[in-house]
Amino acid sequence: MKKTVAILAAFSVAVGAFAQGKVTFGNGATHLVTIDTRGAYAGNEAPGSAASQIGVGNAVMGSLTAQLWAGTAAGSLTLQGTFAPAGAAGFPDGRFLNSAVTLTGIGSGVNAFFQIQIWQTSAGSYNNALTGQNLWYGISPVFTATTGSFAPTPLDASAGWPAGPITLSANTIPEPSTFALAGLGVASLLLFRRRK
Repeated sequence: MKKTVAILAAFSVAVGAFAQGKVTFGNGATHLVTIDTRGAYAGNEAPGSAASQIGVGNAVMGSLTAQLWAGTAAGSLTLQGTFAPAGAAGFPDGRFLNSAVTLTGIGSGVNAFFQIQIWQTSAGSYNNALTGQNLWYGISPVFTATTGSFAPTPLDASAGWPAGPITLSANTIPEPSTFALAGLGVASLLLFRRRK
């Protein structure tokens, strides 16, 4: 009797492991991680050039962390994996290296929802980078993909992930010269008002 119970328990654990969905967490040419091309970031990371793709020696940015979130509904995503490569070079040419992820709470063959968050590692979390100053962050849209079973499904190949980059931006602090110009503008307004 004990052997039968032990065999059934081992069998159910094995079946449960195979029933979990699997995906390959990675991106290709249609979903590169890039830097915001607006003028405010031009002095930091040379947007619009080859250096605007992460991993081309971005000293200002430092290392980046990426997280994969997934769920069976778009509004209930849970953390499935955190990837913190060593330095920005861990995202060579704007790509994060392919990693197989076994999804918790999502079976195989399921049309699941996914989202990727990326932030500057020194921020500690995506939310800290989002609300902090001079910290880089980016997020993908929520997209769908069908999970694999024995072989992980590559997320990048999913038709549910619309083509387009994951763009990193930062909440920049204005330079002192900006404050100086604003002060001169206010002073000149006051001066002209006094003369009238």
